[in-house]
Amino acid sequence: MQISKNCLALSFFVGMAVVPAGHAAVTGNLVSLSVTIPDYPSLTTTLDLAQPGITGELNIVAGTDLSSILSFNGTFTEDYHAVHLDAGALSSDMYYPHSVYYFAGGSNSYDAGTRTLSLNDVPASFGAGGNPPFCIGSIALCNAAYESSPSLGLLDLVLVFDEGLQNITGTATFSHTLANGTMISGQYNFEGSPNLVFTPVPAAGWLLGSGLIGLAGAVRRRRSD
Repeated sequence: MQISKNCLALSFFVGMAVVPAGHAAVTGNLVSLSVTIPDYPSLTTTLDLAQPGITGELNIVAGTDLSSILSFNGTFTEDYHAVHLDAGALSSDMYYPHSVYYFAGGSNSYDAGTRTLSLNDVPASFGAGGNPPFCIGSIALCNAAYESSPSLGLLDLVLVFDEGLQNITGTATFSHTLANGTMISGQYNFEGSPNLVFTPVPAAGWLLGSGLIGLAGAVRRRRSD
């Protein structure tokens, strides 16, 4: 009877355990950014990275392996950079003093042969801790559009793991359209060392089942006595 109680207690705690998110600190670079403004069809953009880098984190919780993602979210923080906009006689500079983006959700797929995890259509939003971009020059760009439209569209992320799943290299492409029709798109390259967490759902279910079976057997024995 005592053994059966112990089995049930063990199975209960395993089944009810809170699984923390797998955390990966990442660093990388913003490698491209383009701006399209409907009123300026000949507009060209030049990215100026005064401090070329991003920092951030990825949180991944999967089932038995990376083919079963249960949750995914993350944060990217951009260091200062600027984009020069040139439309012939008119030009401006768009400054990103410090930007924080949050992202979560979306669909996913995993290729075990290449250890590539693809996360598509991941909703992203501008973080409250960041400063909205601003524009200086003769090209009209509505800065208020950033503040009134916190949603920054969708990200597509591709994460490639090494053989031991200890390191990743990745790319994140993004695009979003402001309230005034201006479209901004670009790509990050990054790398990191993930701490993956796989939830032992099948094992927990087996332990819970064995505990219940053991308890039922003990109750029958007690009644027969």
